[in-house]
Amino acid sequence: MNKKNLILICGSGSIAQRHTRNLVKLGYKNLIFFKENKNFVPKLIKKFQIFYNIDKALQNKPKVTFICNATSKHLKYALLSAKAKSHIFVEKPLSNKLHKLYDLKKILKRNKVGLMVGYMMRFHPLVLKIKNLLKKNYLGKIFYIRSSWSEYLPDWHPKEDYKKSYAASDKLGGGSTFTLSHEIDLVKFLFGKIKRIHTYKSYKSKLNIQAEFSTNHQIEFKNGAVAQIHLDFMQKPPERKLEIVGDKRKLYFDYYKNQISIVNRNGTVKKIIEKNFERNDMFINEIKIFFKSINQNLKIESNVDDSIDIIKKLIN
Repeated sequence: MNKKNLILICGSGSIAQRHTRNLVKLGYKNLIFFKENKNFVPKLIKKFQIFYNIDKALQNKPKVTFICNATSKHLKYALLSAKAKSHIFVEKPLSNKLHKLYDLKKILKRNKVGLMVGYMMRFHPLVLKIKNLLKKNYLGKIFYIRSSWSEYLPDWHPKEDYKKSYAASDKLGGGSTFTLSHEIDLVKFLFGKIKRIHTYKSYKSKLNIQAEFSTNHQIEFKNGAVAQIHLDFMQKPPERKLEIVGDKRKLYFDYYKNQISIVNRNGTVKKIIEKNFERNDMFINEIKIFFKSINQNLKIESNVDDSIDIIKKLIN
């Protein structure tokens, strides 16, 4: 086995397969896999060496480990990878519990290991345009933010039983709060440090899952702005929107229309459409930034400190 720039991928589900395709596309073909069991092996990864013991996989000293298991397993494999001095890309969220996150932070620092959490919305071209507009104070002082993300859970993977998915299980780290936590990371990315989060969860629904199906957050930022975030597994057709209200202008971002609308105080509207956007571009770009960060020793986007800050406020 060629161990130079070796990459270990933990998991074999849809997101692990997406990262595999993207890594190969970017020229990273020296891959090995870890699976927790010998159940179904996707055709895509059959051509790579597969380990069923994480310690044996890490004995190959991978430069990078991609953690794509269920949320409840993220921290376990992150700790083992950090101890093995392997840089870590972990799917969101880093964990659904605070327990041992501070231990992970210490090990990362001691072993000079980089860790990035896969919040790919930070790399959406329209999100980056919004970030630039905010930096230029184009909307004025921001005082209100509203975000919503609603998708019908059974439609995510129609060929699979959604009740058996990690998203449907508290024990696996699922539920709308953590599964759809992209929106919390997004507003933190755009508006800065969070002062506190008030969270309200709903459990009873026709979905009959073992986790909350709907979450409402009220977020207070240290700069004085307030955000309301709604997340659910029920709504059809899907909806994903962001509204930002400033004292100069209002902005609406519609993810599914791939469009920004800016409303001036006189009522005139300017629209910005990203015509050439493809969803997978965000996943490609986050991988590029991750490798650039670890290779050049740069500050990593969406790092362990960001995750600790959000998780601490979500569970307290």
